[in-house]
Amino acid sequence: MNKLNMPKNKYKIVPEYEHKEDVYSYLMAQIRFKEGKYDEVLIILNQTVFSDMYTKMDVRRMRMKLYYAPEYIQLFEDMVNSFRSFLSENENNIPAEHIQANRDFTNICNRIHDTLRRDKKRIKSIEEKIANIQVLPEKTWLLEKLNALK
Repeated sequence: MNKLNMPKNKYKIVPEYEHKEDVYSYLMAQIRFKEGKYDEVLIILNQTVFSDMYTKMDVRRMRMKLYYAPEYIQLFEDMVNSFRSFLSENENNIPAEHIQANRDFTNICNRIHDTLRRDKKRIKSIEEKIANIQVLPEKTWLLEKLNALK
């Protein structure tokens, strides 16, 4: 991980926490994502074997957001299908509300991806869907992408 000159804050994560490597790698990927350093995000995500189910879902959402970017868009559909499969395969291991929240994220993200610019009717429909979902991961990001189509 030091290849990317990551800060030395890893020690601040509770040492006894079983998945601290997952947390640290995921947080570093989040920082790089916000900085727009997508290649570095991929390096971090590809170098880490995530073991915690919740972090695995977070990582999949991050990959979808990453693959939404124009330079990676050819990977987007594969990631959507992969995430859907992961959720189906783990229905018995993850609480139903987490499965549903991530399915909603995946479905809405895919709908936004398939929406043409200035398709006011479809954009309005997606906005209404987002407004009606109580728990939606990455809601702000989804709304940003949807607003970019207006």
